[in-house]
Amino acid sequence: MPYMTVNDLDVYYEIHGTGNPIVLIHGAWIDSEIWDEQVQYFSKTNQVIVYDIRGHGRTGKGSTLDYSMELYAKDVYQLLQKLSIHRPIVCGLSMGALVAQAYASHYPDNLKALILIGAIASSSLTLPDKIITHVLAPYWLSSTIVRIIGSKGLAWLATVYLWLMKSYEKVNHEQNIQAYFKYVVSKHSAREFNKILKAMYCFTLQDLHRIKVPTAIINGAKELKIMFLHAHELHRRISDSKRFVISNAGHIPNVERPIETNRTIEQFIQSIKKT
Repeated sequence: MPYMTVNDLDVYYEIHGTGNPIVLIHGAWIDSEIWDEQVQYFSKTNQVIVYDIRGHGRTGKGSTLDYSMELYAKDVYQLLQKLSIHRPIVCGLSMGALVAQAYASHYPDNLKALILIGAIASSSLTLPDKIITHVLAPYWLSSTIVRIIGSKGLAWLATVYLWLMKSYEKVNHEQNIQAYFKYVVSKHSAREFNKILKAMYCFTLQDLHRIKVPTAIINGAKELKIMFLHAHELHRRISDSKRFVISNAGHIPNVERPIETNRTIEQFIQSIKKT
């Protein structure tokens, strides 16, 4: 198992294939295995780098008291520097798309293109966001619920989350995928789960105007309507961006509709080569 020491933490990573590099950043509370379909597909033509984010999977938690998208982005940058990987295409899913935004904002010179799947622009961008994060489910309430239900209850919480994000139907009918989600989420302690949750609650609008590279903004057609408001805002603020919608998919289209998602990403990459 390959590890690289990054910011005083042993980060688990894998490299597959050769060619122009693509970095795949997974979402909250899961791990890099969420990208298996994309690794298999794109490693035929590209160098594909996957890793487990700090506090996730085989990377572990380290001694950091708090997480943030800026810290996660710094981890990515230093990992790529140590691996001598320059100007990759950076692709993030859900929370990974927040890390990708922070990376693009802080390290714009080491980036060829950006792919944001199921991304938000800020935890308090719209009025519904503010109602959710400040009234209906403020961090103190959400974190308290997590502490009460403990690690065993986190698998149930993952199922609820998938249902809320309109991704439950596919996952529910694929027992191996359902088991994967329940397993990886339940591996977190309540404390670690809440550190990750807090990082998302604290995510603020990045300096998106600094992002000058080609950017793909991808959503599943069945995602919550509020996600399309975020996609619109990202598209408005990132000058060289395009929007794509994956039919019959929710928040995790790379799992729900891997063939369509791969083709969409491939189409975007091909468009970059032509410019």
